[in-house]
Amino acid sequence: VTLATSAGDVTIFALHLKSRLPEHADDPTSAIRRAGEAVAIRDRILKRFPEPATARFVILGDCNDHRASRPLAALQKRGKTDIAVLLRATDSRGDVWSYTYRKEESYSRVDHILVSPALKAAVDGGSGKIYDGPGVREASDHRPVWVRLKWGE
Repeated sequence: VTLATSAGDVTIFALHLKSRLPEHADDPTSAIRRAGEAVAIRDRILKRFPEPATARFVILGDCNDHRASRPLAALQKRGKTDIAVLLRATDSRGDVWSYTYRKEESYSRVDHILVSPALKAAVDGGSGKIYDGPGVREASDHRPVWVRLKWGE
């Protein structure tokens, strides 16, 4: 979606990459499929914004993978071309987890926010947020990630 702002248009790419639940024996955590999805998304972004350094976009959502993964690497860079910057995100207590696997009582961060290089300076406080308000644990096993962009005064 593209939003008109007082500082110009900003495009938001909301994504949901394949879960880690297996579909094929040769890809037991679906990592190959997620990597392929991320490359397809990246290529679509580059088709729309061939000069990402000057473009204004946000990529966010459920990547079902960690910050050092192939999908996140694909969304940040292609060759020597910087595409987007991965933001750190925290909740009101400073915690960084966005996903809980209740069966194993484990917490991880698989939901991410990336911004184009041209938007990095507009990120309020230099980082994203993870919502931890009322009802969030009942709504989903993921907590929403969000970012506030500021356009100066």
